[in-house]
Amino acid sequence: MRLLILFMLAAAFVKAETPKPNLTLEKVVQTIEIRAADEVWIHHRSTAIVWNARGGDLSELVLYENKFTKVENIEGRMADFGGKTLRELKSRDITDIAAFDGFSLFSDGRIKSHKFSSGVYPYRVEYVYTQKINTNMYGMDFIPQRSPEIQVDSFIGRILYEDGQEPNYKLAGIKGKILKTKENRKNILTYHVEDILPLEREPFAPPFKFLREGLYVFCKRCSIAGIEAQANSWRGFGELMATLNDGRDQLPGDFVNKIDSMTKGLGTREKIRLLYKYLQQNHRYISVQVGIGGIQPIAATDVYSNGYGDCKGLSNLMKAMLASAGIPSKYALIEGGDDPEWVDESFVYDPFNHAVLCIPGEQDTTWLECTSRFNPPGYQGSFTGNRKALLIDHGASQLVSTNKYDERSNVSTSKIQAFISSGTDMNLMVHLKLKNQTQDELRYWYHEADHSMLDKYWQQAFSLPSYIVNEFKVDENQDEAVMEVDLNITLGKAISTSGNRMFVSSSFTNAIDKKLQRDTARVNSIYLRQGFTEMDTFEMVVPQGYRLESGPRSILMENTFGSYQLEMIQTPEKLMLIRKRIQRAGNYDKSLYNDFVQFNNQMYQADRTKLVWVKL
Repeated sequence: MRLLILFMLAAAFVKAETPKPNLTLEKVVQTIEIRAADEVWIHHRSTAIVWNARGGDLSELVLYENKFTKVENIEGRMADFGGKTLRELKSRDITDIAAFDGFSLFSDGRIKSHKFSSGVYPYRVEYVYTQKINTNMYGMDFIPQRSPEIQVDSFIGRILYEDGQEPNYKLAGIKGKILKTKENRKNILTYHVEDILPLEREPFAPPFKFLREGLYVFCKRCSIAGIEAQANSWRGFGELMATLNDGRDQLPGDFVNKIDSMTKGLGTREKIRLLYKYLQQNHRYISVQVGIGGIQPIAATDVYSNGYGDCKGLSNLMKAMLASAGIPSKYALIEGGDDPEWVDESFVYDPFNHAVLCIPGEQDTTWLECTSRFNPPGYQGSFTGNRKALLIDHGASQLVSTNKYDERSNVSTSKIQAFISSGTDMNLMVHLKLKNQTQDELRYWYHEADHSMLDKYWQQAFSLPSYIVNEFKVDENQDEAVMEVDLNITLGKAISTSGNRMFVSSSFTNAIDKKLQRDTARVNSIYLRQGFTEMDTFEMVVPQGYRLESGPRSILMENTFGSYQLEMIQTPEKLMLIRKRIQRAGNYDKSLYNDFVQFNNQMYQADRTKLVWVKL
């Protein structure tokens, strides 16, 4: 079933002229000075033109502070478009608040921010600030364009370092240039990029973070909280993380005894399932952002005693529980989210924002998402599947692939029985079976929403015209990523008549919901986030006193993006439509966009073919 979040990435947009910027960064100069592994200074100077109110929001200066990062000074000025100073920043104008994100129980972060405002546009703003960072692991990337609504005329990023402190770096985009020089015994790495225009919104374009220009920087010898490692390899970077984890996987004796009692006589798979369910039922997720707690797990004893922990603490506790039951596992770092960055194995850096647990097996590997209260054991889904993870292990840390979910494993099936009711309405009895990523959203709402919200969810879940869900029943498989649903639906205005003919809408819960427009000036590639297979069967009893005059013709379309098949089978008593659609995930060349449009629109049309019945 095409659930809303997992459907398609965008509606059909009409190509517009190149968008005008809301904010123009005329010149940005950012200098990073690496004085030592635990002392990095950032000096920033920028001038910008604010074109409208949205540009004013984008021009806001927001700086983050915590145990490792301090803002040393901030200066600012607002001027009219001609350059005449209107206002200068004073220290009392700076907002300084706790960095409360809504889900972190503990955080030592603070946010310092400021925004110039004016009702007269355009106007100019300038900011100068200095930060001191007590680690060389974070804060050194150059990202000139923070939003697709911003134009960047000139961005210069400079990294100053001494011999032996040379960082790794990787260019993103196609416009940036690198220059290496030396001045006053300091090595200087300069990144320069010009003329970055605002990005057009295009349907099925890749996420903005994959399109923007930038330079990613990570030190070969990294340090945090007095712990250093040679991070010129993934094994070296993993060694630092392994050291941070040392000694934090011990459990209280009474809990060890309890685990022994719980798992006595069970096989490995049963032990994993039982202990994972115990974790889900007895420990909840909270975020911890205090000091080194942002990257170091809370001790397993504390997570067990408190009954809560963040992704690192819960994964570490689960690791300790499994070890107590004689099952070795690996703590793993990963990027969580729908659109993970592609990890270049040749470039060592830290793209990770999440931790999970990996249990290597002789024949297969089991992954555990320890923050989830309802995932089946071993299931990763769209949050951590289909990407690389870094297994943390002293002397043996390595990048590995997580579970793969594609059109062969993401399968949704629906069986729809249609009954003609009074007037223009039609009653549908629907049975859905959703597997793997096709059930992610439903499982989330099933656990996190009350019944009234689920009602609202179902009223928006299908690509059907006007309909009402009269009742539904959800059957959750707790051991596999499978959900089954039975629904009773009234489909409004599904039937019309003209003379001796009756027109009936064929109704698929997965029907394509929008037509696309051709585009001869496509800028971006075609990004299909998820691969899946949809198999739908629509059945209806032949209306008494009628015969079928026309219906959909059999269709089979196959191409790079997937396939679509529609078949009609009729008996004297029943008519059946069988639909099968396959989408292959991928990032396809922009030259294929009009082929994709044609494929989409042909499916859209086929999904809406009417059944024409004529009176005998």
